[in-house]
Amino acid sequence: MDMLMHEKHPPSPVARLASLLDSLFHSQPITPDVREWLIKSFLHYLHHGGEYPLDRFLCLAPIDAGTTSLSTRLGLLKRNLHLAAALRSIALDESVTGWGRCQRLAGEIKKFEGRLWKLYRQLPEPPNNWPEWQQDLFRAYQTGVRIPRTAHGLYAIVNQIDGVSFNAPGVKLLASLTRLQSK
Repeated sequence: MDMLMHEKHPPSPVARLASLLDSLFHSQPITPDVREWLIKSFLHYLHHGGEYPLDRFLCLAPIDAGTTSLSTRLGLLKRNLHLAAALRSIALDESVTGWGRCQRLAGEIKKFEGRLWKLYRQLPEPPNNWPEWQQDLFRAYQTGVRIPRTAHGLYAIVNQIDGVSFNAPGVKLLASLTRLQSK
């Protein structure tokens, strides 16, 4: 089964881009799904004589008011990777459930945003003496993408909405190469 396939969602263009990047960086063959996506996109682009940007045909550009840009989707991906890391490290006890971790982090987010983020937001990196979860939360805030403040919002991230698995080939690489402007 293709690593990009998700039971509820077909592979997203961002997941395909991540897979392509992973294949190129690691000199691996490009998956059939990604190859088909690239061929179809390039053929549509050429058929239209280059009238529109290529990223539109790759489904990486917003087409209308209801869609998001690649930059926004990559920002969400990067934020979600940092929040997932914060959720993993918020509880040292392995018996704490995903929901329990979401509840703990939601309570800490409100404190962090009200105190630490206001004081330290200009730093390029979080202080080394902070707990790991706070460092991950700091990096999530640096993306400039809104941070969910409820356990339900965090739980949606844990359950992989948008069809992009954090473990899909190239997803972490793509997120790490993305530079975003913090707000």
